[in-house]
Amino acid sequence: MKTLNYALIVLLFLGLSSCKDDDGGGTTPVTPAVNLGFISFNKDATVVTYSPASVQSRSSGSETVYNISSASQDLTTGFSILFDDSQYQVGTQDLGDVFSGKAYATYTEGDFFNQKTYNSVSGTVTISEINTQTNLVKGSFQFIGEEFSQGDSINFTNGTFEVLIL
Repeated sequence: MKTLNYALIVLLFLGLSSCKDDDGGGTTPVTPAVNLGFISFNKDATVVTYSPASVQSRSSGSETVYNISSASQDLTTGFSILFDDSQYQVGTQDLGDVFSGKAYATYTEGDFFNQKTYNSVSGTVTISEINTQTNLVKGSFQFIGEEFSQGDSINFTNGTFEVLIL
């Protein structure tokens, strides 16, 4: 048993002594970062960023709706842009209100009892890339959102997204 322990110690020592901090040979394996997607924008003068973020599709009959969305970790705020089949493509789309037939954006803030939802009334969204190999959709947006019950409005500017296709 003593001989076995001695042999193991010698092997361990030889193995460790042959390692160098930087021997210049080869590369150290790097674990790739996982892109969970993000949505970022200025809400009036405040920068807001959500991650993870995704685009999901839902079909109803012959129509498919695409939803780019994310929410804060505590679920007190959330953001989404909705498109139909003809609008979900590379290019710039006008944003309208929920009833306009155009793509539209919503921003929700507050807890369940004090929630406010701001819907786009004007603006644009640009999808710059839909990449099904990397499962990412990239683009930018800006719009004015109005809260229906009180008429408050917020300017959403410098919006960008890079979201996962789910």
